[in-house]
Amino acid sequence: MNRVVIAAIVFFVLMLVGAIGTLVSTPSHFVISSSRLIPMPVAKIYPMIGDLKNWKTWSPWVNRDDTMEITYEGESDKSGARQLWTSENSGAGKILFMDLVPNNSVNYTIEFSDWNTTHVGYITLAAQPEGTLVTWNMEGDLSLKDRFFWRIFRVDQMVHKDFDEGLVLLEKSLSQ
Repeated sequence: MNRVVIAAIVFFVLMLVGAIGTLVSTPSHFVISSSRLIPMPVAKIYPMIGDLKNWKTWSPWVNRDDTMEITYEGESDKSGARQLWTSENSGAGKILFMDLVPNNSVNYTIEFSDWNTTHVGYITLAAQPEGTLVTWNMEGDLSLKDRFFWRIFRVDQMVHKDFDEGLVLLEKSLSQ
């Protein structure tokens, strides 16, 4: 056999082994978490996270995507409230408030329609002597296809960066 053909076969096998290794080494369950200490009381911060209509003031995605159109269903500060979005850049999806504990936490699901995935998100507030520790989390399960995509494009790092940015925007919106 020609050396070029053998080299091509070896290269292909190594790429296949690498792809399989990537899938096997990527966990099927993910948790992304970001925290920020905001020098304000819990009672001042909670209305910004406990009302879906206020999310547009601190959402990193809304702030960078001028094609995003948002609609709401239900009372925006109650369990069952929905925020639906469509965008040329960010696709379509919705957030559904599941459980709200005033001045403590907001639990929600987030659905990415274009990817046919739904994950759980929660934001918690913890009073500290210097202010409030705000923690933004998302977790869920990944299909084999999603695991490969997440690993190649480092989605967890992108989302973590977005959460960090969102918490900075939250603090800025509260300071105005």
